[in-house]
Amino acid sequence: EGRLSSLEKLCFIRAMRMDCLGAAVITFISDQIGQKFVEPPTFDIAKSFADSVNTTPLVFILSPGTDPVADVIKFAEKLGLLKRFESISLG
Repeated sequence: EGRLSSLEKLCFIRAMRMDCLGAAVITFISDQIGQKFVEPPTFDIAKSFADSVNTTPLVFILSPGTDPVADVIKFAEKLGLLKRFESISLG
């Protein structure tokens, strides 16, 4: 345990247990530079909407298990834009 550095442990896991590499990389990064670098940032739809214009619409690329539709609809209602809201699914 104490004979290997964090990077050496990571290399050992890479060589012996590829199935454990993802968790080991997350642990390595959080130990070396901080937990905030492995946690996804919270999504602020108001800030994203403020950055968008009619030529650069908001596009959501989702990972399995995420569904921002309810939050987007709530935000559209808040701004009074629900009648103009259009959702397109690409797959």
